Amino acid sequence: MADPNHHQYPQYEDTAEGGQSVDFRSLFYTLLEKSWVIILCLIASVFITMGYLRRCPEIYSATVVVQVAQETPKILGSVGVHTDEDLRSQETLKTIEKIMQSRAIFERVILTNRLGRDPRFVRASDEATTEQLISRLGGMVGVRLQSGTRLMNVTVEHTDRELTAQIANSLVREYSLQNFEQQTSKSDVATVFLMEKAEVLKVRINAAEQALQQYRRTMKSVPMEDRSSLVSQKLGELSTRLGQAEEQRIKLETEFTQAQKLGENVPALTEVRSIGTDPGVVDAQNKMAQQEVALNNLKQRYKERHPKFVEAQNQLNEWRNALTNSVVKAVMALRSAFEAARSTEAELGRAFKDQERLVNELSEQTVKYTELERSLSSERELYDAVVKQMKQTSVGKDWDPNMVRVVQPAYVPERPIKPNKRNILLTGLVAGVGCGLLLALGLAALDSSLKTPDQAEMFVRLPILSAVPRVRSLKAAPRQVIMAGTGGDAFAAEAFRTLRTTLTMLGPEGTRRTFLFTSALPEEGKTFCAINFSASLAQQGLRTLLIEADLRCPAVGAALGLKGSKAPGVTDYLVGRAPFKAIVQATGVENFSCATAGSRAPNPSELLAHTTFTALLEEALLQFDRVVVDSAPIQPVSDSLLLINRVQTVCLVVRANHTPRKSVQRAVQVLQKGGAPLAGIIFNRLTKLRGEAYYDYTAYPEYVTSSEIQTRT
Repeated sequence: MADPNHHQYPQYEDTAEGGQSVDFRSLFYTLLEKSWVIILCLIASVFITMGYLRRCPEIYSATVVVQVAQETPKILGSVGVHTDEDLRSQETLKTIEKIMQSRAIFERVILTNRLGRDPRFVRASDEATTEQLISRLGGMVGVRLQSGTRLMNVTVEHTDRELTAQIANSLVREYSLQNFEQQTSKSDVATVFLMEKAEVLKVRINAAEQALQQYRRTMKSVPMEDRSSLVSQKLGELSTRLGQAEEQRIKLETEFTQAQKLGENVPALTEVRSIGTDPGVVDAQNKMAQQEVALNNLKQRYKERHPKFVEAQNQLNEWRNALTNSVVKAVMALRSAFEAARSTEAELGRAFKDQERLVNELSEQTVKYTELERSLSSERELYDAVVKQMKQTSVGKDWDPNMVRVVQPAYVPERPIKPNKRNILLTGLVAGVGCGLLLALGLAALDSSLKTPDQAEMFVRLPILSAVPRVRSLKAAPRQVIMAGTGGDAFAAEAFRTLRTTLTMLGPEGTRRTFLFTSALPEEGKTFCAINFSASLAQQGLRTLLIEADLRCPAVGAALGLKGSKAPGVTDYLVGRAPFKAIVQATGVENFSCATAGSRAPNPSELLAHTTFTALLEEALLQFDRVVVDSAPIQPVSDSLLLINRVQTVCLVVRANHTPRKSVQRAVQVLQKGGAPLAGIIFNRLTKLRGEAYYDYTAYPEYVTSSEIQTRT
């Protein structure tokens, strides 16, 4: 029965797993577990690569190395016939590279070498068109500029090694012949053009000389430079004076405008700088201030009708009138100064415009004179260049101005360059391993099960009570009790001892007498864990009873190797057909008994929900120290939910690398919402790689299990 004061376990929290760093250890173990995928991909890549190498033809390569000249030979000049090219620029070098791969060069190579009838180039049964021949040749040829140099590699690749050298040498030769033919044609055209140009230039030189002489006579040979200098100097002086006059006019205009706005406001007018600094205004202000001081002194001694006070008041009024008259005169003086400044500015402006017009006229005359001189000089230089070019063209007409020179001709290759079997094989191996890794990681990503105890504990937010390793020897064993095992079973036995210790430490002994083992799904190993946990309690000297409450799919009897499956069991007790003593069976392990499911139950849920099962637990506790209940999985049926409040401790069994996370999550939620005293999780069938941190004691040579101690003694 459940104790209402049982220990409160940590509740499940549905929190995300995001924000965690990459677990390289888990990733390494994942790849080890999926190593069969990587090996299969590697084997497949090896077979595919070998098949490709068997079918791939051998390709030979021949290369001609040519050097591009630094400058174009200067046979044709720059008189509009031919423009010198800077062969050191990347644009020009790229142009030569493209010309060598042009259609015209390919056509010449095909005709010269008769490739259209060569069985090495085309099949005898094929009737290839010119376009097809050019396309085929273009696929064989590659022209590449060596970085940082003026060297070009003209490379031809083909299955016939002799044909590669033949075509590579022919490409460079045909390019040189085409270049020579073009240059010769240009020389003939240039000669005729230069002769016509020379006659035109003679006429233009005569006309330019006559125009210059006529302009000199018009200007009477006056030095243009001296006149321009004097006029420009005077223009600068007028510009300076005009600026000063404009500045003075703006200042006076501002003050006069301010005085007009103030009108007859004498105190405000005195604040204007020109008016305030006028001598008459300053003198009147001083006198009036003195008289005001005297009047204030008389106010303290006499009344307002006293003759002296009246006289002082009259004098103050006179000085006020004098100040007003002085301000009026100062305003009139300001107006006169403003009008004079404006008149001066206007006169200087007119003088500046006249001088500026004179400068422009002299500039136009100078420009025209300079233009005539420059035109005559240009015509003479052009004529001399044309005459010189005519001589060079006639001398170098038959000279070969080739821009490229063969540094190294193409030789017949001895070994093929393709396929590179070593690189292809290495690439295939790397691709196989890479595909295997991606596929393994993809399968691992699709696997939603829990792999390690740490992962399970972090996901469900519940403690891991014990991590039980996978026991491979159970498949051939007649029973699943491993607590007395050695070797590989010793690790699993120690895991159940750890489980026993963990559950014992959860509370006082009186609150830890009944245990229920369940799982989220079938095939999780809950029966195996319940049996061996019971055996571990029995080894400690505690009388232990294992009750099989999974009435739908009983498995305890077969797991313990008990004969007589028709013996009465839990179902018979619940329906009243057998007493308690009749359903208890010995297991062959000291202090360990069990009560199997017994007869098949038509209504398991109703039987387990009845109070008779509570009576079964109470009677079992009277005769045994510990009672362990093996119940049904939670998700398929609700039988376990009917029992969780009748026991003191509930353990959820999770199978490593098998149980989906969502199933574990839902099972924990259902148990906690039902008020189950959930102690934690038993992580079952953990692989050695994943669980070596939990049960691998090989690092401790002196460690021995209790069963081994008993064996030695």
